[in-house]
Amino acid sequence: MPAQEVLIMALTQEIDSHRKAQESLASSERRHRELFEGVNDLILTHDSQGVITSINPAVVRALGYPVAAVQGRPLSHFMPPSSRALYRDEYLPRILATGEDSGIVRCLDRSGKPRLFEYRNVVSLDQAGRPQVNSIARDVTERIEAHRRMKQMQAEIIHARKMAAVGSLVLSSSAASQERDRAREERKAMKEEIRRPAVAGSFYPLRTGIRPGRLRYFSGRDAPRAVHQLLSATARSGRPHYYSGRLPN
Repeated sequence: MPAQEVLIMALTQEIDSHRKAQESLASSERRHRELFEGVNDLILTHDSQGVITSINPAVVRALGYPVAAVQGRPLSHFMPPSSRALYRDEYLPRILATGEDSGIVRCLDRSGKPRLFEYRNVVSLDQAGRPQVNSIARDVTERIEAHRRMKQMQAEIIHARKMAAVGSLVLSSSAASQERDRAREERKAMKEEIRRPAVAGSFYPLRTGIRPGRLRYFSGRDAPRAVHQLLSATARSGRPHYYSGRLPN
């Protein structure tokens, strides 16, 4: 085979190999772009100063800003003012020194509403050999809020149970107090009944027990003393002493 034909065949094979490599690279870049733009997770990159260099559409959806309003700005621009110094003075030196970082960051969307993002960041080198931070994050605002509400409900249930237990104790104490008051009123009424003067001229036949079998009659004036004797006699003998229930003829 002439040398010229061999050279042509070699060039053809090289061109074909280069074309296949280009197609494979384009296909890989296309798949990467589809993944980059299609996932729900937030993907962004920022440089060593914290300036955002690229974002995916999930970042736009989460924050509500257009791409032009996000790229080229420091990530701290979208944080509450109280967090910006921590981002600049603690986060950036830490991740550049360790090569990775993770945690939860609070950002503000376009309406000013706070959003919580769980992130995982790693450092790589860009095409110019400069450090670049690749970040992937997920919006966990609803999850954390649901957890907070659940903890609050649990605390409220525990508090309600404690108050119910206290209420039961109060009711039990109140019932016991009412029972004591009722017994006190009954004793008071009994004493007043005993001390009440009898109708003039009436007699009360009492079997006192002082002289068993003997029936004695007491006038109204002597009734309190007679009742006292009756109760005392009952206590001493252990047997009931009672009035006969009959008035003399």
